[in-house]
Amino acid sequence: MFKKIIKIIIVLLGSIIAIIITWFIISFYLNPSDSLYVYLGDDDSSVWVEGNPFSFRKEISGTKSPKFSDIEWSPNNNYVAFYDNVKEAPNMSREWFLKIFNPRTFSVRTIFIGPWAIGNYKWLDDNTIRAYAGACSGCRPYCDINISRREPFIFGKDEDPKHCGVQAWWEYDD
Repeated sequence: MFKKIIKIIIVLLGSIIAIIITWFIISFYLNPSDSLYVYLGDDDSSVWVEGNPFSFRKEISGTKSPKFSDIEWSPNNNYVAFYDNVKEAPNMSREWFLKIFNPRTFSVRTIFIGPWAIGNYKWLDDNTIRAYAGACSGCRPYCDINISRREPFIFGKDEDPKHCGVQAWWEYDD
């Protein structure tokens, strides 16, 4: 009788654990931002992701160079974007790399390489980021980048009048 009760308890606990894991997996794939916290490390040169309910912590930035402090989820909470300050030899004017983190695969891709005087970025929609490439008095150039492009968009090389422009200071909304 005692063995039967132990078996029932084990089956019940196993079922509860299976339900919790299934719930976590489904909720994670539907909305990763509810399960993950992505943040800039205290050293300002690392980006970290922490997850629940299994309490893990992993560095995702891949470099020890300074990061831009804005780390933002896409509107649909499927991706995270951040700037990484990496100088690219031989062209040392290519310095700021806008990177996208996919929380489902834990992969990080560079989608934009900009000049030394980087501005910032903002999500326009779930698949497009407006990357500001620098600042001048009263205006700042930008390019709208589809995050699914295969190669990084290189400012100064890949400009396309349909996707790039200059925004005047009175149009700034961020």
